[in-house]
Amino acid sequence: MAGAISDLSGKARLFLVLPVGLLDAFSIIWIFTSLSSTLSKFQSRRMMVKLDINRKFTNALAVAVIVSVGWTCYELYFKSKDIYNEHWQNAWVIPVFWQVLSFSLLCHMCTLGTISEYAYSADASDEFDREETTLTLIKPSTLPSKEYRGPAKRAM
Repeated sequence: MAGAISDLSGKARLFLVLPVGLLDAFSIIWIFTSLSSTLSKFQSRRMMVKLDINRKFTNALAVAVIVSVGWTCYELYFKSKDIYNEHWQNAWVIPVFWQVLSFSLLCHMCTLGTISEYAYSADASDEFDREETTLTLIKPSTLPSKEYRGPAKRAM
């Protein structure tokens, strides 16, 4: 296949792969700093249920990042040892791993999403109970409004 990245020399590959790696690193750092500030806000506002859910999500994301870095190292090792593509029978595992990793992270997020439905409703009721507000019902008026015309009288 002409024009594939494997046709390029080592320096050209590094030139193409390095910016992608830097962009990935920047986005990962940005995501984790944002999650850290969110966790600190939840902790300062004492929203413990939301804090717990977001901690679980942060931990799952951290595990996914660590596993993906490890897998990338394995992938680099595998591709550096297989210069002539002699182990093509086992090469299918590399792209499948990324699909399995992203699917497992999605499943974890879905389970956290179902938990958060109950958590957010529980936090909302806690905040409402803490406020010292009294609810008053609207008292019905004794005078009928102008729009109300009462029952129609029939002529007999």
